[in-house]
Amino acid sequence: MHRCVKLFTVALLSLALTGCDDDEPAPSCVPDEAEWNSTIAPLVESYCADCHAAEPRFGAPLSLVNYEAITSGVSGSRHADLMALQLESGAMPPAGSPRPEQDILEAIARWSSCGEIGASDMGGTVVTAPPVRAPEEAPDGMEFFDVVATDFVVGPEVRELYQCFVLEAPTTESRFIKRFEAIIDDDRVLHHLVLLRDTERRAGTDPHVCWDMPQGSDYLAAWAPGGSAFEFPEGGMRVEPGERFLLQIHYNNRAGHDDVVDASGMRIFHGPPVGPEYGMVSIGPLGFEIPARGTHDVSSFCTIREETTFFASAPHMHEIGAAFSQEILRADGSREELIALDGWDFDLQIPYHTPVVIQPGERLRTTCTFTNTSDQTVINGPGTNDEMCFNFAYVTPPPPSRYCDESGRAPREYERGECAPVPGTTPVPMRGNLVIGETAALGGGDVPDGLYTVERIDLYLGSGETPVGVINPSNSSTTSAGQLLIEGDHLQFDGHLDFSAVHEGGFSYDDGFEITFGGTYNRETKVLDVDCPAEYAGETTDIDYEVDGERVVLGMNVGGPAGPTTVRMIFTPR
Repeated sequence: MHRCVKLFTVALLSLALTGCDDDEPAPSCVPDEAEWNSTIAPLVESYCADCHAAEPRFGAPLSLVNYEAITSGVSGSRHADLMALQLESGAMPPAGSPRPEQDILEAIARWSSCGEIGASDMGGTVVTAPPVRAPEEAPDGMEFFDVVATDFVVGPEVRELYQCFVLEAPTTESRFIKRFEAIIDDDRVLHHLVLLRDTERRAGTDPHVCWDMPQGSDYLAAWAPGGSAFEFPEGGMRVEPGERFLLQIHYNNRAGHDDVVDASGMRIFHGPPVGPEYGMVSIGPLGFEIPARGTHDVSSFCTIREETTFFASAPHMHEIGAAFSQEILRADGSREELIALDGWDFDLQIPYHTPVVIQPGERLRTTCTFTNTSDQTVINGPGTNDEMCFNFAYVTPPPPSRYCDESGRAPREYERGECAPVPGTTPVPMRGNLVIGETAALGGGDVPDGLYTVERIDLYLGSGETPVGVINPSNSSTTSAGQLLIEGDHLQFDGHLDFSAVHEGGFSYDDGFEITFGGTYNRETKVLDVDCPAEYAGETTDIDYEVDGERVVLGMNVGGPAGPTTVRMIFTPR
């Protein structure tokens, strides 16, 4: 039974069994037509007409979009009465579907029952925007190609499998993608589909296991049970000859079927490149961590650089996501909600209709709430056990970068840490460099005792390759402040380092951290015996050094996913 019919027949049966008492006076409720026209009809159109359209779809038994049709008939069994009953029981919207905010459901229930009953709060996924609705059938004669599983055998032992299939676009000229439509073959084992564009051609061309999204890939569309096709009202997304598409299918054969040979996939409809060109941008924070045992928010900003029209938004998190919100910070200081979602369900990843125009200089603030019940810190990343916080937004014109993430952080003032020298000083933030490449060894020398302040801190990365693109060092920088105390063989440093890594295409990633340490330094072995912070007392760390005129240079290797990473700190006497 389709999701739009779940529990509906049960409610109808209940009504038939309880609504036939001839001695009971017939209700006299007449839902207000003026309120329908002004308030309720737009809500029903947005949140119910996906199934209950003028011509009902997806197995829905009746239409709910015409006032006369839903208020005519015998009182007690009219369509309006059924609306109230379904909302009161919580049967609609059906389980597994996104739910409007409770006040919207309440308004429809109160109207249809003339204020007599309200709507049950059944929880689930509550969203402030309606799903994008596409026509049931594609336009006649529109060309298409399919990205599908190649008669893939799903064995009876398969419980969780992410399998990828690759296809090069069979087009000979530039085209616009107009519509995405899921092809459902064996629905006994199909959990969901994700269609990606392998922009950097990193994925293998043969079918392969792919638990993660390949680096450099663009999200295009997704399908989960209950989902429908996605279609642009006009224009579309550009596809060039030979572009590579990646279909990721999540299989789950918990029933142990031994005869599964699947050919599910995605049908891509395309036409001439006419009308507005859309692109996909992933808006949200990168580089975050979610501490163990607790609920935590992560957020970031995105500044819009040119007038941009949003068509749809697809919030995306992984397994420990709880809530998602994105608001527009307008130029006049006002705030406007783009989309908010509470009760995140990983299996309910669909695009929502968020038509809005955002002007240059206006900003988006994205916030995700995660509930981490494990004993481990969860990091940001593409893996199943990692987390993400994105709005995959369909916008026009296409954005200059696949990502938009800004910390919104101004250069912060120095604050004393645990190992700060006493009495010390208050250094000001100074700009430094982010460099791709390894550093040469430092030359040592005789270091005069004294108090020094940071002239700059440079960050050296062994590689510019990252999961979200290649760093452009000429546009990247660091900002730091700190102080160094040297007294004989005692060395003490306290400060912070912030950096902005700007990628080719304009996307920037900002982050920062505190650095505070002290201990006894052996200039021959270049090893520091740590006595501060207290939690690291007794440990050792390697610190290279050099004297350059009056300057003192310290170098520390900190490692990292992009290869060797070195922090090089340059100090001048106070």
